[in-house]
Amino acid sequence: MSKLKIRGFEEHVDVPVTVELIDDVDVEFVVKFKRLDRKKLEKVVKEVRARAIEGRDLEQKKLIAKKEEAADFDKKIDKLNSQSNDTLIEGIVSWSEFYDEDDNEVPFSRANLKQVLDHPAYLQAIDLAFWRATGERIKN
Repeated sequence: MSKLKIRGFEEHVDVPVTVELIDDVDVEFVVKFKRLDRKKLEKVVKEVRARAIEGRDLEQKKLIAKKEEAADFDKKIDKLNSQSNDTLIEGIVSWSEFYDEDDNEVPFSRANLKQVLDHPAYLQAIDLAFWRATGERIKN
């Protein structure tokens, strides 16, 4: 039995990304994501939701914690954020049309990707693109 070759079943999907910076400058480039099948997507969604709930709980506990305990909550929150970044990183194959301030193309590498994801505006834009690439949400 051959695999269907219809639109939307590609192994990878290119998603345009627009990063809105605070100085009214937009950075635009294309990120290539792995296409997730329904089972993998459901797993990712469950994991993301669980981390979000745990993160909110930790933030609440941190608010009422003693000063020396707050550092432990920060470490746990950082670990959750790192796990979320890992999920995003695993889904990214490459990027294109991504240029630095001198108009040199930024080569794709895991090290460059991690550096880019350290910037909150880039993280938010790439995360949004990831969810667009995966179908945004699962309907029951």
